[in-house]
Amino acid sequence: MAQRTVTIYNRHYTIFCDDGQEESVDRHARALDKRVRGLADAIGKLGDSQLLVIAGILMSDELSEAESEIQRLKSENEAMAARLKEGGKVTSSGNDDLLKTLDVSLNAATERIEELAERLSQA
Repeated sequence: MAQRTVTIYNRHYTIFCDDGQEESVDRHARALDKRVRGLADAIGKLGDSQLLVIAGILMSDELSEAESEIQRLKSENEAMAARLKEGGKVTSSGNDDLLKTLDVSLNAATERIEELAERLSQA
């Protein structure tokens, strides 16, 4: 088991994690520290515990939104795949519109997931 010391809003915390997870712990700690500092700048100095709770709630809300969006996109893609399967051969001319729609949907889903991942990694 690995051990890391992280700094969140000028306080040091010792965190234990699985071996190999040190970089991830450091990255997430930096994201939390950035969020807490942003909150402190935006709403004034609160107690450390209050800032950490608010930051945690905000980050949890963003994660929940991202998970909902991913589930919605998965459902859309499953529905399109089912329609494709029901329509016969993928190469038939009758499926051209469906294939174009699926391609657009998959590209949009990929872009949205990348956008959400970027937002979460910078939080």
